[in-house]
Amino acid sequence: MLITIPYEWTHDHKDIAHKLHWGAPVEVYDLDQKIPEERNDAFMVGVAENPESYISLIDSNSIDMLLSKNEWGSKHTIYNIHRAHYRYVEIIQQEMAHVSMQKRIDQLNADFKQGLLVVANLLGIRHKPLGEHTVRVATLSKIFARLYKLPYEEETAIYQAALMHDIGLLAMPDEAFKYDMKHMDGKYLTMWHKHADLGAQIMNGFPWLHKAAEYVRSHHERYDGKGTPLGLAGQQIPPGSMIISLTSDYDDWQRGHFDGIHRNPREALVEMTKFKGTRYDPQLFDFFVEHVLPAVAREQVFEEETPSSNLEKNMKLSRDIFSYDGVLLLASGRVLNTVDIDMIRRFEDRTNKKLSIWIKTQ
Repeated sequence: MLITIPYEWTHDHKDIAHKLHWGAPVEVYDLDQKIPEERNDAFMVGVAENPESYISLIDSNSIDMLLSKNEWGSKHTIYNIHRAHYRYVEIIQQEMAHVSMQKRIDQLNADFKQGLLVVANLLGIRHKPLGEHTVRVATLSKIFARLYKLPYEEETAIYQAALMHDIGLLAMPDEAFKYDMKHMDGKYLTMWHKHADLGAQIMNGFPWLHKAAEYVRSHHERYDGKGTPLGLAGQQIPPGSMIISLTSDYDDWQRGHFDGIHRNPREALVEMTKFKGTRYDPQLFDFFVEHVLPAVAREQVFEEETPSSNLEKNMKLSRDIFSYDGVLLLASGRVLNTVDIDMIRRFEDRTNKKLSIWIKTQ
C-alpha cells in the first residue's frame, strides 16, 4: 500500500519517520528518484499539481494507523488525499502487473528456446555435422526473417522450425548418415523423403509449435511443385518454409550433403542459382542474395576468436559454441556472465580440449 505525502507537511525525511512512531517501515523518495530493486513491488504515485511532493512507502497497517491516529490534520483530509490518488495507484498497479507478467513471459520464452536447443542437440549427439548444420540454419533463418521485416511471431516460428527442421531424421538408422544424397541407396532415400512430414508430426504434439510444424512439413517443397511431401507449388508454400529451404540448402551445399563435395560460400551460391524459379521462390532467392548474405558477411567482420582465458562478463557470442562431439553448449547472441565463463573454462580443463569461441567486437 502507498500514500502520497505533500511537501508542505514536512521538510525533513526523519520527521516523517518520527511522526510514524509506531515503528512502521517508512522510506521516502523524491519523485525523480528510482525505487531500489528490493522495493520494486512498491507502487509510486506522482502528484501532478505538486511536483515537489515526496513519496512514502507504507504497508497497509501503517495506513490504517495513520488514519486512526490523525497525526497530520483531520482523518477526513488524509482520507480525501488517499481517495484522490486512488485511481493513480490503480493505473500504476496495472502497469506494474503488466511489466511483471512480461518478465515471466520473457523468461518462459527463454526457457522454451533453450528447451528447443536441447532437443536440437539430440541431432548433434546422433550425428555431429547434422547438429551443427541445424543450429547454423536456425541462426541464418532468424536473420532472414528479421531483415524481411516479418512480424515477431512469424520470426519466432521460423526460428523454431529451423531448429527442428531435421528432427524427423532421428528415425533413420546410423548407417544412413554415412552417405550424401547422391550416394544414398533407395531404401534410405525413401526414408529421407519422409523426414519433413515425420518431424511435423512430432512437433504437432505441442500446440504452441503448430505454425512451426507447418513450416517443417513444407521445407522440402519446390516452387515448381515437384517437391515433397505434398507437391505444393508457388504461393501454396508457406514463406517460412521457403526461407528454411534456402538457408538449409545454402549450408548443405557447403558441407557436401548433396554430392559429397565441400564448397565455399560463393560456390554454394553458384549451385543454388541454378534452381532459382524451380526449387526456390525467385523473389525470396533474390532477397537472400542481395540482403541476407551481405548482412551476415558484415556481422562476421566484427568478431574475433577469443581464448577462454580472455573472456569477460558481458561479452557477446557471435557464433555458437560446440563441444568436440558436436553438442551445442552456448548459442550465438548470448551475453556471457560469470557462470558461463566458469563453465567454459571448467569444460576445457575437464576435456583437455580448447573450444572455438568467437566474440562480437562491435
